[in-house]
Amino acid sequence: MSKNQLSSYIDSLRSLRKNLQEKDKHVKSQPAHAVNDYIEKLENDNRAINVKRGIRAKCEMGWRLCILPLGYFTRGSGNGRDVIIDELRAPYIRQMFEMSANGKSGRHIRSWLEDNTVTTRKEKHISLSMIYKILKNPYYYGKFEFPKDSGQWYEGSHEPLITKDLFDIVQEQLKVPMKSKWGAKEFPYKRFMTCYSCGSTIVCEERKKKYKNGTVGVFMYYHCSRQVDYDCKEPFGRERDIVNGLIKHCNNLITDIEALEPDLRIAIDKFTKIIRATSDSYREEDAIGAYIKYVVQDGTLFEETQLIRNLNLKLALHNRESIRV
Repeated sequence: MSKNQLSSYIDSLRSLRKNLQEKDKHVKSQPAHAVNDYIEKLENDNRAINVKRGIRAKCEMGWRLCILPLGYFTRGSGNGRDVIIDELRAPYIRQMFEMSANGKSGRHIRSWLEDNTVTTRKEKHISLSMIYKILKNPYYYGKFEFPKDSGQWYEGSHEPLITKDLFDIVQEQLKVPMKSKWGAKEFPYKRFMTCYSCGSTIVCEERKKKYKNGTVGVFMYYHCSRQVDYDCKEPFGRERDIVNGLIKHCNNLITDIEALEPDLRIAIDKFTKIIRATSDSYREEDAIGAYIKYVVQDGTLFEETQLIRNLNLKLALHNRESIRV
């Protein structure tokens, strides 16, 4: 139903209500009340349609019906209002996008803004969350979505601060790799070690470092969970240092091969046969020690976990190394 048709329909209902009221002036007419309620509902619906039509018309004209993001102002004049660039903050907004495209973090950008005393319109520091909100806002390259998450995009009538290409580069930089489920990663030594100083359990953290040549280094750090002593001073230990501590005692870690799990015995037997075939001076304890050394240095995660589980010894983290206790 068009706007004119709806107005004509409402007018005819109003005429009907008037006729019903004139027929029965002294008694409350139920039909008249029903028509009256229906007219009010139609009028409210008509107002909502008009408001939505007006909002859509504004958006199609390139006018964003919200508070403008940092870097823009609304200017009023005799011919209406328009959007102008905030000459004080706009250069910093552009620089923020360029820094993010070059790999700078949000915290680095925040420190840079604070050093340059760049603030919000209310003279407050720009928070980290606001920085990421700015970097993800497509309004800066000339487009906006309204309502939010509706999928309806409009071309803004304002002057863009950045290009679409720069915006796309920044979005790629801001992507965060999906994190694995908690507990999905297996760290073979943490469940078999305790803290030497306070007796707390040991936890492990994985750290990654990106080098200039594009490669990524992965490092494992074991440290006290501080469940017993929150102020425990036992230093962290790298996985490499823990492995080196085990290698020092590798010839004495397994004394009874028959007490091991069947799969581990089979693996050690195969390894021993290889040692026997390639070495003239063969000793069984040396072959077992060599197998332990191979597993902790180059074995798979399954082999490491299986081996540590069968060592039947207590390990503790002390001075960045694993020791027997």
